[in-house]
Amino acid sequence: MPVKIEIIAVGDELLRGYYTENNSTYISRMLGSAGIDINRISVVPDEAEAIADALAEAMSRSGMVIVTGGLGPTIDDVTREAAITALGGGVEMREDILETIERRYEAYGRKVPKGYERHMAVPSGAIVLANNVGAAPGLKVERDGKMLYLLPGVPAEMKAMFTSSVLPDLTRLGAGRTLILRTCGLSESEIEERLRGVLDEAQFKSLSIISSVAGVDCYLGPGLWDDGTHQAVDRELGSFLYAAGDLKAEEICVKLLTGTGRTLATAESVTGGFLASRITGVPGASGVFIEGFITYGNEAKIERLGVSRKSLESRGAVSEEVCVQMAEGARERTGSDFVLSTTGIAGPGGATEAKPVGYCFIGLATAEGSYCTNVMLGGGRDTVRGRVASIAIDLLRLELKGHSERLDPMRVGRDDGRLGS
Repeated sequence: MPVKIEIIAVGDELLRGYYTENNSTYISRMLGSAGIDINRISVVPDEAEAIADALAEAMSRSGMVIVTGGLGPTIDDVTREAAITALGGGVEMREDILETIERRYEAYGRKVPKGYERHMAVPSGAIVLANNVGAAPGLKVERDGKMLYLLPGVPAEMKAMFTSSVLPDLTRLGAGRTLILRTCGLSESEIEERLRGVLDEAQFKSLSIISSVAGVDCYLGPGLWDDGTHQAVDRELGSFLYAAGDLKAEEICVKLLTGTGRTLATAESVTGGFLASRITGVPGASGVFIEGFITYGNEAKIERLGVSRKSLESRGAVSEEVCVQMAEGARERTGSDFVLSTTGIAGPGGATEAKPVGYCFIGLATAEGSYCTNVMLGGGRDTVRGRVASIAIDLLRLELKGHSERLDPMRVGRDDGRLGS
């Protein structure tokens, strides 16, 4: 019988909505890819009694409990104390923990702040989990055959500790890998229809199809697929499938650009730099990304990218003509092999009857010619901006992968009647 696993996130700031609780999402995703399901996720305040109650309840019904948050040096960091209470009150004083923290601070020429001495008190029998990113260590405690992990709440620290110290313990529980397929350009219903004839009844019922600003992801649980199924699904999704696993589209593009020695620039309006941020967030992007223009106003488009004033006056900034001129102008100025451009109406204002909120253009300029696609997107301002950036990155992927059958309908040219003079 599978071991039940729970996650408890600690923090007043999470309950008050000051921060989005993403630690449990990360842990669930990592374990899910290893074929391990999470049974329950809870959020509790920075109160020792509330944390202790939540821990005791979780330990009574689950074989493993992972807690994030409340391990710092401040007065509201009480997760260790709460764990000691929940586990029966047994405590050990570990001077080596404080010594490790002191050495870390000394390496930066600083003294340990007050409050870290409390880290020496841990539940009896606890194993210390090294924190290679921050100061506060994690803890691993076994009681009556059940396991408790205490991890920092700072995402970077939590991820590093989870990957190095927790995931190796838990992957042995998995039933195999979950098949994760990442797509862009198809809706959830279109993917469902494509896969209906590929998967058998049990596989189809277990299929999870989840939409996000990056596209649509498909999940097929462990034990429900093999290499033959994987290949059949790949064929059915075709060029709309950009990754199997957790790879991001921008990571794929940076890798392809690096491998061929080609370069990229961006010319953004509606996305306001978000597209360039996605690209430059990939390690190694500095070797392929030349420059990003954020030309929000019309005068900036004219002065920095050479967009025609006549085009802006006759077609408007949100038009195929201007979108292509932005991309081609940036390419002329940077000498980059490829330029992605974006323009549109993110809302909530600025819309007209002809150009409502979500009406956007995405362009790509290359040495062989330019491409442009017009999309109508739903959602709020941030959703529109995020989806436009994702579509732009996917447009580049199609070019780098040579999917001409998808790109040819988007090709534009100054002699084909689609662009004005």
